[in-house]
Amino acid sequence: MKAMLKNIVGAVAPTLGSAMGGPLGNMAMGKIAQVLGVSNDQKSIQQAMQNATPEQMLELKKAEQEFDEKEAEVMANKLEKGNF
Repeated sequence: MKAMLKNIVGAVAPTLGSAMGGPLGNMAMGKIAQVLGVSNDQKSIQQAMQNATPEQMLELKKAEQEFDEKEAEVMANKLEKGNF
């Protein structure tokens, strides 16, 4: 089910979709759930994605941009601390 969800999210927000399978997966799922107004679980997010409005899709793209910025910040902090 997670692979299908990654594909669904990835079609709209590729960065968030690919992040779902990595170390920032919980952060990505939380952002998606927040935008869609659902619980942070795979089933709720998948159902919401299948019924998402154009406005929600646009908000998801905006959330992806915010996520990209946060991801870059996390990586920069890791590099500064030598934790990479």
